[in-house]
Amino acid sequence: MPRNIEQHYKYAGGACVRCNRSVQESIVRFSSCKRQYSFHHVDPTTKSDEYDNLIRRSLSAGQLDEIDKCILVCNTCHGLLEECALKGTLTISASIDGRTVEQKLACNLMYDRIANKVSIYTSDRYKLNAYRVHAGSKPPMDLLEIELLDHGRLVNLIRELPETRSFRVFNQTRCVAEAEHLNERSFRMRYDVSFPLIGEFNSEEYSIFTRNTMALSTQGEVMGQGYEMTFEADYAYVIEEQ
Repeated sequence: MPRNIEQHYKYAGGACVRCNRSVQESIVRFSSCKRQYSFHHVDPTTKSDEYDNLIRRSLSAGQLDEIDKCILVCNTCHGLLEECALKGTLTISASIDGRTVEQKLACNLMYDRIANKVSIYTSDRYKLNAYRVHAGSKPPMDLLEIELLDHGRLVNLIRELPETRSFRVFNQTRCVAEAEHLNERSFRMRYDVSFPLIGEFNSEEYSIFTRNTMALSTQGEVMGQGYEMTFEADYAYVIEEQ
């Protein structure tokens, strides 16, 4: 059993996605959540051959990559999904500024004959949230998350910083990310972890990983909206990483 299993469960939503049984309720009622929940791979072909060893290690990017392939379920619902669920792909779309953007989600489908209802479960994160970007004196741009992060628009914004000097990214209520040009080699960026940027920050005492609108530390913490990260980086490094 992983030594940071409660942190894993909280990161994965904190409750069974099918019956909504809460990990915290299990801890309060029975003083433990061990052997009561499982990580279910929506697409079993993506499960790492090293899963058992990987999930037991200290917190790492590779460990979180594996959990991101999964949904959290109680052991009863895990058995039902393994036995009864069908694999499928769900295509969703959103329109913004005259553009229509699609996202495909790998999913499991389960039919309840009594309720006459189909339930859909996916480990893929919704990426059609809208953001408004202000870059220097340029007109504001409205972009969907998938365009900003998966289609390279954020990297383009960083590339343009020597010209624009700064940019800011807003969701519907507030600024969630901003960057400024420092010199010909580097820039500074600040972002709230509610902005789904994947990052890893290391110090002598601990490491922090940001992804899926959360920040997790090797000290067992899980931080959400309002927790901010700031870093400085070379332009060349960020662009090469893409």
